[in-house]
Amino acid sequence: ATVTIQNDWIVPGNNATTTNGHWDSPAIWSQGRRPVAGDSVFVSHSVLLTNATEQLTLLTNSGAITFSNWSARLSADNVYLGAGTVTHSPGYATNNTPLASNRVHIVCGNLTLSAGASINVDSKGYYPFGPGTIATLGYSRYGGTYGGQGYGGANTYGSAAAPTDPGSSGGAQSVPGYGGLGGGAVRLDVTDLLTLDGTITANGGIGGADAGGGSGGGIYLTAARVAGTGTIRANGGYPGNTVNAGGGGGGRIAIAYNPGVQSAVTPRPTLTLSAAGGAADLPRFGGLGTLYVTDTQLLVENMSSNYNGVICNIPSWSPDHIVCSGLVQFASANVRLSVSNDASFTIPSFYSSTPAISLTQCVVRGTLVLDRQPLILTNSSPSLSCGRNLLMTNGAWMSVYGSSTNAVITNGALVRVDGALVLSPGCWVYLSSDPV
Repeated sequence: ATVTIQNDWIVPGNNATTTNGHWDSPAIWSQGRRPVAGDSVFVSHSVLLTNATEQLTLLTNSGAITFSNWSARLSADNVYLGAGTVTHSPGYATNNTPLASNRVHIVCGNLTLSAGASINVDSKGYYPFGPGTIATLGYSRYGGTYGGQGYGGANTYGSAAAPTDPGSSGGAQSVPGYGGLGGGAVRLDVTDLLTLDGTITANGGIGGADAGGGSGGGIYLTAARVAGTGTIRANGGYPGNTVNAGGGGGGRIAIAYNPGVQSAVTPRPTLTLSAAGGAADLPRFGGLGTLYVTDTQLLVENMSSNYNGVICNIPSWSPDHIVCSGLVQFASANVRLSVSNDASFTIPSFYSSTPAISLTQCVVRGTLVLDRQPLILTNSSPSLSCGRNLLMTNGAWMSVYGSSTNAVITNGALVRVDGALVLSPGCWVYLSSDPV
């Protein structure tokens, strides 16, 4: 007798979770099998994903998806995160083997993160150490480092343009693991439209007793175009002891897109980005992390106190106006800023951290207000021009670099104010050149 075995082709269809469990377990799916290529998948329970999925037609999440293993990857034509959360398991590393173990990794054509949804990898980074942790016990209460240096901490690591690493733990005084955990890692690789109305967060954790805060994590997003009004955070953590321990450094956020395609997106996205150092209101604060964008199309003119970081890859910016009450710097001192109307930079009065903004050229056609905000004019022939007034209050200061002392120059520095120049008590302007 002849026995013929034919392939049992699986027909793709709708496949929904019916209970909590592992992604590869047939028992949790309405089709009685794990999702296959072409399925439209609906998750409304807690699901653990440890491998790479096949190419789905649709993934809709209103439950909780947890990625575990660096190789775990969710692939789909379209991803809709309408509610619920996406996260990954905590990482583990020593300073001898600082290899990341977990991340959220989604590859898709279009992704929507709605206002009710989040990707949350707070305190999911390196533990108990990491490449940004000073692991010496005894008095190592330093903050963890990543894009920004933790207070007293290690050197920064990783890439501003492609931040794939998680954040590092803070240092502990006596027991390893007491430091706050670093923030985790998020990688979204979107072919077309990435809509962000919810929250992506990779904050560092609070330190334990007498231990430093963890650094912010890494969030790396690529798409042809970006839309939305959501929030992306990779802030450093607070120390466990506000007297002796230090805050964690900010993490790294990068959003890369196609400038030509992005210019057609309406309304213009207004994302809130923050890679703040931990404990900005304490003497032992962490340094700002990095914010990398392809060009100025994703910069906003109204930067609240929730908008913080070192802005990278921007040689010049020409906004209509600026109202900034966050902690913001530019990565390059060669930046040329030209504002059509008024500009205001305010550092909150309760902050100990007062990072200076460095520019080569600053043109404000209206009034420029510096409220506790230091400004450095530097490089060759720096200039500041105010069409109306320059108001400096609450200890704000400005440093103006003229030139090399013995250089042959056509022009030195220029500060021009067409209206009133007001220096409140405690404010100053410092003129300098090379010391030799």
